[in-house]
Amino acid sequence: MRNAMVLVLVLVGVGYLGAQVAGVYAVRSELTRRVEHYLDFVDEKSQAQVKENLVKDARAKGVVLQPADIHIVYQDTGIRSVAQKMLEPKVATFRNKQVAIAVQYNARILGLRWRQEITCSKIKQVQAQRRDRQEWE
Repeated sequence: MRNAMVLVLVLVGVGYLGAQVAGVYAVRSELTRRVEHYLDFVDEKSQAQVKENLVKDARAKGVVLQPADIHIVYQDTGIRSVAQKMLEPKVATFRNKQVAIAVQYNARILGLRWRQEITCSKIKQVQAQRRDRQEWE
């Protein structure tokens, strides 16, 4: 009888721990999707608004997040896509930006803080300038 009670308590504890870990994973996955979504909205003027929106989205998922925990990079880059590399010498010139958002927050499992970090980035074309036809030839 005593062994059965211990077994039940262990199974309940493992089940509770598993549920908490699954919840942390689900929240992290949803926040990652939101961070990827906001990559398309970052520019020179909108960074504060993107941070505010991420804080609101995190709060809706039960995560305490401050704007200071969100770091946004928006900078020029020389990275080009294959299509841009083929067109750039003769047909057009391109200006690309690297956009990155890093979010740090604490998840709680069994009352213990577990530091989480989400980082997403992409290369975004912000300008394409067509060359004169005379320059093509």
